[in-house]
Amino acid sequence: MTDLNSLIWYPETRYGRPCLAGTGISVKRIVNLYLMGMTPDQIHEDMDAPLPSVWAELTLDFANKHWFDALLAAEQAEADELYGEWLREQPAISAQAQYRDGNGASGAAA
Repeated sequence: MTDLNSLIWYPETRYGRPCLAGTGISVKRIVNLYLMGMTPDQIHEDMDAPLPSVWAELTLDFANKHWFDALLAAEQAEADELYGEWLREQPAISAQAQYRDGNGASGAAA
């Protein structure tokens, strides 16, 4: 029997992402390992996760595929947005500054 109580999803735990209770291993991580070809037994051994919890997570994922796909897409969109914000905050290094400082290809010493 699959124990679905082995999964937790609280705002204060793992930034609100669902994970295996007592492990901190995210649902996303388990699914990604499985999709990369690992068996539940291999995930259990590699991640030191309880085997019933691994099976419970995969069962829940496949039973609610559209819901989990939407959850993972929302997480990816948030990550992309944060990365974009970080990129915009980085100082731009102009080609002129690289040349002036001797770091550009054209400014390399002969």
